[in-house]
Amino acid sequence: MSSFVKGNPLDCPRVRRLEIATLGGARVLGRRECGGRVALLLAGPCRVRDLIVEGPQVVRDGQRVTIDLPLVVVRQNRLARALMG
Repeated sequence: MSSFVKGNPLDCPRVRRLEIATLGGARVLGRRECGGRVALLLAGPCRVRDLIVEGPQVVRDGQRVTIDLPLVVVRQNRLARALMG
């Protein structure tokens, strides 16, 4: 892995980057039980219909269920207006 740190990370093959991001991350965190389980990552944008992360459902029917999206949009718009003066 150290040889990739010196150069452009995108020069590292995709499969190796996936391994570093998943299995490597699990090793660094001491999560040996994650062994052969590797998350499926897709290159480019994609829609997720349903997603469950360690028990709780995070996405249902393509919509995040862990945040109040309308509230977040209102807050972000207010912050954007404040930045614009």
